[in-house]
Amino acid sequence: MHDIILNIINNYFYYQNTFFIKILILFFLFFLFFKRVFSLKKSYQKKNMNILAQIELGQKKKIILLNIETEKLVLGITPHHIQLLYVLPKTVKKNTKKKIIIKI
Repeated sequence: MHDIILNIINNYFYYQNTFFIKILILFFLFFLFFKRVFSLKKSYQKKNMNILAQIELGQKKKIILLNIETEKLVLGITPHHIQLLYVLPKTVKKNTKKKIIIKI
């Protein structure tokens, strides 16, 4: 009888400990997931890099217009290769408002 009670108590604590370990592992995995997701967003925000436009050409092929700081690049992207297609010239915005005076 004594052995049966000890066996029941041992099984109870064994299952409680495994449940606790599973919960700890689950929290750890969630922590790693959120850390990775939020760190990726921060790293992209620091680099001043934006995708302005993209065109899907087919399955896994596309052309994107990428803005990196002051330059705009046109890139061709496939699963195995990225190629620079064109660099857009830098445009300086000038004040285009001119006053035209016509004397009659």
